[in-house]
This record gives sequence, C-alpha cells and structure tokens, in this order.
Amino acid sequence: MKFTHLISRLIGSPWCIREHALQTILAAASLRLSGQAMPMPEEPDDMEDEDQADDAPHGIAVVNVHGIIGKKLGMMDMMCGGCDIDMVEEELCAAFESPGIEAVILAVDSPGGIASGVPELFEKIVAMRATTGKKLYSIIEQEGCSAGYYLAAAADRIYAAPTAMVGNVGMKMVIQDNSEANAKAGIKFHVFKSGEFKDIGARYRSPTEAEAKILQAQGDLLGEKFRSDVLSQRPAVNRANLEGQPFLGEQALAAGLVDELVSGIDELYARLTPAVPVLGS
Repeated sequence: MKFTHLISRLIGSPWCIREHALQTILAAASLRLSGQAMPMPEEPDDMEDEDQADDAPHGIAVVNVHGIIGKKLGMMDMMCGGCDIDMVEEELCAAFESPGIEAVILAVDSPGGIASGVPELFEKIVAMRATTGKKLYSIIEQEGCSAGYYLAAAADRIYAAPTAMVGNVGMKMVIQDNSEANAKAGIKFHVFKSGEFKDIGARYRSPTEAEAKILQAQGDLLGEKFRSDVLSQRPAVNRANLEGQPFLGEQALAAGLVDELVSGIDELYARLTPAVPVLGS
C-alpha cells in the first residue's frame, strides 16, 4: 500500500479521517521511510461499482465516493483505493446537468481523507441541488465517516445500513517530532530561515507554544466549518453528537445523522423508484 500523494501530505496537513484509516496510512509511511519494500497493489475490481450504476433505475445516476479521499491523486493512489474528489465533482456535475437524470445517489464508502477541497465540494453540491431542483440521496452501506460523512451530509436525505459506521465529525493534524530520536542518533540540524514560523511543523524539533496555538486554531476553524455545514442541512442534530464520535447506523438514526435505515442500495432503489418519474412518460 503506497498512497504516494497522500503520504506526501501526511504530516502537517489537516485531515478529516477516521483514526483507523489514518493509522493505516501512517504504517505505510513508516515502511516507505524505512526503505522496506511494499508490494505493488493489485488493480481494483471496479465491476461492483459499475454494476451499481448499471442496475440503477431509469433516471437515477449513481456517483461513488469509495476509499480514502484526496485531491489531485495519482494513478498509484487510485490503485491503492484512493478517491479523487475532483473526479467525484466531475461526475456529480455531469449528473446534475444531464437532462436525462431526475435524481442522484451519492454512494459513500469512505473513512474520510484530506480536508482540502471537501468543504468547497459540499457547498457546490448544495448549490447544484438548489439550482437544478434535483434530489440528491446519500447512502452509507459500510462506512461514511469524517470527510465521507461531510459529503454525504450535502444530500436531501441520508440512508444507512444498520451496521454501517457513520459520523466521526471533526478534523485532526499530526506533527511528527523526531528530535529525541535524532539526538540519540547524534543527528543535528542547522536551520537558516527568515520568518519566525517558516519551519512550523518541522520534524527535527518540538513545536513551540506559539506554533501549537497556530495549528490548533487552524484545526478549530476547519472543525467548526465542518460542524456548521452539517448543521446547515441537519439543524436538528445536537452539537454534542458532532465531536468526532463514530456511530453505528442505528445510533446515527437516533442521533439524527441519517434519515432512514436500509439493507443496501437495492432497497434504496426500490424506495426511490415510485418518487422518480419515468422520463419521457
């Protein structure tokens, strides 16, 4: 597992991601930095995603958000299960603009990912709904957490499987401090810089108190934006349920994070079909 582009942004970038997924990327980064060989991933089987789109009722488009979310991902990231947010936006725009599409399903199976671009896409989705009048339905069959839930929350309604993991609203940033290890190894760094904060987030030393305040302020700003956007579409949700905790689908329903429980996308198709007119009729 390489996550080439994602690993390059691992340290010091804000993430909206569930902890287990971030730990997976950290493990991959550790292997790479230590020089250990990592097996080339097999090309993912996209047949299931294609089947979902092919099986969708006439007039309904399915757009998938599957895997760890990133922006401007490379081929290797995509092969490792990354989800390029720019591609998601392109597919959503095409679906909303198509005269043959009456409704759109956003099929989310993601633990989240990089925060960059997610709030902007959320706003674009809400705007597209308002401009076109088309309905958007999100479905979470396995996992719709952090940035994955952020995008799902832009829909008119959210459906989830009872055992799906949902929510995990918030952000985090990791700063790696190698100063003690470097000292034990006899490694010294001589830094020449202009600007007090030019090397903020450097791994060769601990963050200063002033730097910690700057980084925490950025996290607070992004976290509050996340919560505010969710509440703009789901005002009945208690803010206490938007503090980073993941919920099972049944718990998410009780907390107001989803609207209905379904066994899977086929059941959602069955529920939506009567509400979506047959085009050309």
